[in-house]
Formats: sequence, structure tokens, C-alpha cells
Amino acid sequence: MCEIAMVSSLARGRKHFGNTLEPYSIFLGGQKVYILTAPHDVSLAYKSPTLSYDSFNLDFTILYGVTPTSVHKVFAEPLKGAPRHSDPERNPQNKSVAHWSEELYRQQLHPGERLDLLAQNFVICLRDSVDWSRLARGNPKVTDDMIEDVSLLKLCKDVIIDGATRVFFGERILQIEPDLAEAFCQFDNHSYMLMYKYPSLFANVMFGAKKRVNDAFTRYFELPKEQRQGETWLATMEEQEFRDLNFGNQDIAKFFSLMHWVVNANTYKLCFWLFAHLLHDPALYAAIKQETDRTITEESDMIDLARLTKACPRLEALLNEILRFTVSSQSTRRVDSPTIIGNKTLQPGAFVFIPYRQLHFNEDVFGADADKFDAERFLRNPELARHPSFRPFGGGTTYCPGRFVARQEVCIFVALMLRRYDIVLVGGVGEQRFPRVNDRNPALGAVGPVPGDDLRIKIIRRR
Repeated sequence: MCEIAMVSSLARGRKHFGNTLEPYSIFLGGQKVYILTAPHDVSLAYKSPTLSYDSFNLDFTILYGVTPTSVHKVFAEPLKGAPRHSDPERNPQNKSVAHWSEELYRQQLHPGERLDLLAQNFVICLRDSVDWSRLARGNPKVTDDMIEDVSLLKLCKDVIIDGATRVFFGERILQIEPDLAEAFCQFDNHSYMLMYKYPSLFANVMFGAKKRVNDAFTRYFELPKEQRQGETWLATMEEQEFRDLNFGNQDIAKFFSLMHWVVNANTYKLCFWLFAHLLHDPALYAAIKQETDRTITEESDMIDLARLTKACPRLEALLNEILRFTVSSQSTRRVDSPTIIGNKTLQPGAFVFIPYRQLHFNEDVFGADADKFDAERFLRNPELARHPSFRPFGGGTTYCPGRFVARQEVCIFVALMLRRYDIVLVGGVGEQRFPRVNDRNPALGAVGPVPGDDLRIKIIRRR
């Protein structure tokens, strides 16, 4: 089924039932799927023990290319009384590797010492990535203090994806594949073809890009450990788990390619949208710059991360509205036994589909202008960020553990760029059309602009 049909089917289904937000079902490829769009129903689904995520996750990992034998080992529950590790600190509850990995992600990415260290590494890495010598490198339209014309989307890709890759996996992976960011973006832009099982004949760009990313990680894991330093605690622990299962380098590489996808799928797009709105609204640009400048010390150019993420209300409100407006992902569950949601009994064997974009355009929650972008919506009503209809990072067992670091990464990038440079649209405000949201394709999280709807910007170094 094509991606346009998916979007239009959801819209038609909602309208067909009078926008009541009651659960309804459709058939996709012969499979019955229940659609949930009411906040209360979604909350119930996340709490229900009879709606399973594992089967979808297992099938998707196989679809990505990991061998079925390895995938089933990852999801297999250890026998009771037979712990997989002699070390009680490793997997003390004797979970499957899949479920233990979820705990490892939380330990790395939830607030605490490991996240603090990760965030500081992002500051160091992004300070280096936005240095003038790096930004100007290879651009033919550069003077001493100005880059006269550069793609905003490419800037965000180059800085954010390379930066996050270095922070999570170390420098070695980019030495192996210097164009990893470009290969990743080609895959990410066409990843809906994988989700919809396009044949390789019609998805050669996607499959080719995916192979380049997988091959880079395969070569990475073929190196001795001492030759690939600088990775996160999470990456080290995950590799240990896969090695203990006697996985080969190719399967380990594919699991890490999936991790790389999760790490990089959202933030560069969020940065693009944030700057797109700032550049088209000079007053908003000035207000956000004033907020973020207060978080950076004059002498050392270091960022007060606590202040940046908790004391910049306009920046937080703008980012929340961007998340509301651009997140086009969905959560999927399988019905394992009869389950009552709303006034419907969901039947076993069917799937439950929670499209976040439908939740985010709920007029009962976000107002009659929910289909319009409003940079001050969350500033006027901060409680909207805690409403069950606002689900940019999912919920339940699939509540994205990277939500804290994603916000930090975006805010660090914005603060550093606004501090060091004056950034304007080529031709000035009003000369370039505001980019359209590419909501026709499903995504792992936020979506980018419609192809061709980039912005050309001018970057002026501040002395």
C-alpha cells in the first residue's frame, strides 16, 4: 500500500465517523488494523497488557535485514533460574536481550550522570562542528567573514548527524565512511519504502543507502576494540550483549545501524524547522537569541545546559509546536487477547495503530486553529505539553528514551549558531517560500520538508 493512501485513509476514516474520535478499523493488505485517535483511548492502549509491541518490533528487525535466527535470540526470554550472566550487575532481572536493551537505553538517556556526560560531549562536539573553519570548508561562496549561500537543510544534516555519530560511536566510524551522513539521509528519506515492503526494483536508492550504512558498521566492528574508542557506555554494553549471543559482525552492524537511525532520524529535521521559523520571523529570531545568549558564558563560550533547557520558555514553546506540527510517526501494537478500548472490543490477531499526527491536530485540545502553526501556542498554555494528545515521543513501553537528549541537542545547536553567527535568508525575508511539511510519507519521528523546499541562507561571522 502506498504512503499517500495511508494518509488519506486515516483522514477519510476520521471524517467518515464524524470526527467522533472513536476507535475504527480498516484493512491494510488484508490485515485488520484498529485506529486510535482519542487521547483517552491512546492512554488505555499504552497501559494495556494485552496489546503487545514485541511482535511488531521483531518483525521489523527481520524486515531491516537482521537474520531471523539472531532476532529470535534477542527476543527469547531466558529460562527461569538460568541467568545469562554470572555478573549480577548485568541484566539482574534476567530479561530477554530486547527488553534488557530497553533498560540500557534508559540508563544512558534518562536524567542522571550518564546523560549529563553525554550532553557535555554534545556541547564539545557541536562547538567544534559549528566552528567557522568547518562550516566554510569546501564552500566556493566564502569570504573572510561570510558564507554567501548555503543550504539550510545540508547545514543541519552535516552538523547534527556527524556530531551525534561522533558522540555515540566515536570518530572511527566517520573515518571508515566519511559520507555516512549522506548515505544515512538517503536511506532515511526513502525508509517508508522499507516499511511498506517495496520490491528492490522500485527502491534501489533506499536499499543501496542502507547497505552503505550497514557496510560501514560492519567494517567498524571488524576492527579490534582498541581501535574504535570514544563510544558511549550504551554502545559498549549493547555490543557485549550481542557478542555474548555469538553474533557475527554483520548482524551486530545491522543492530547498530538501527541504533544510528534512532539517534539521527529526528534532530536534524527539528533544527531545520526551528531555523526556518526563526528566519521568516525576525522578531522571533531576536527573542530566541536573547534567551539563548543568556545561557552561554562570555569568557569560555560554555553553555549552562540546565538554564538552556529549563529557562528558555520561548525556545521550549517553539520546539514543542514544531514537534506537534511535524511528527508524523505512529505506534503499533498487536492485539493478543480481546481488549476493550472505548466502546469497542479489539479482536486478537489484529493490530492497533496510533497515528500521532491525528492526535496533534485535535481541535478539542489545540483549538480551532490546530491546523495552523503558532509559535506561541505552548507559551500561552504550557499545560498543552503535558496533555495526553501531545505525543511527539510516543508513550508506554515505546516512550522514546532519547527525548531528553534530543531536546538538548537541538537547543545546543541553536544556541551556538545564534551566538557565533548572524544568519539571514538569501534575498531577505519574503523572497523564499516557507517550506512545506512532507507529511505524505511515514517517518520514525519528525518529517522534513517537501523535496525541493529547502532554504538558502547566508551566514555572517560575528566578531
